[in-house]
Amino acid sequence: MIFETQDVYVDFAQSADIDGLVRVYNSHPAFIHRHLSRNIVTRDWMAEETKTTRNAGFWPCKVVGKASGQIIGLIDVKLGTETYLSLLMVHQSYAHQGFGQQVYQGLEAFVRSHDSRTIRIDVVTGYDDRVLDFWVRNGFHVISDTTLEWDKRTLAAVTMTKTLGI
Repeated sequence: MIFETQDVYVDFAQSADIDGLVRVYNSHPAFIHRHLSRNIVTRDWMAEETKTTRNAGFWPCKVVGKASGQIIGLIDVKLGTETYLSLLMVHQSYAHQGFGQQVYQGLEAFVRSHDSRTIRIDVVTGYDDRVLDFWVRNGFHVISDTTLEWDKRTLAAVTMTKTLGI
């Protein structure tokens, strides 16, 4: 286990977790359509995405609900002096219940304990303003416009950072 909060724990995703990760992704059809131009992700796509993420130096992680023992979300993070959070996603059935907030707060505490000085995220724009609002509420500031290359698509985004007072 990497870290835990009151209601969830976060650990490295394993090949046995692929189906659970697919369920999390597929609970967000608008995200999939906007980011990947498809309707669903498949088990093969998820296995390849996890491998690619790991090869890029990120930790693909599962978020497990303590009460259910089920995968309820995922995060991809690269730990460093500047920690890069590539993705935080909670299954739609658990949305707006504080799980995303718990995962983020647990991650922030974890990276602080590993001497990270900032957290960086890139947020795709023109998708869902609530996502950007979530990060602003958690102390992030837009520092630049950018583009992301993902699954052969170029997406407009903003880079946001939060300085961690260690």
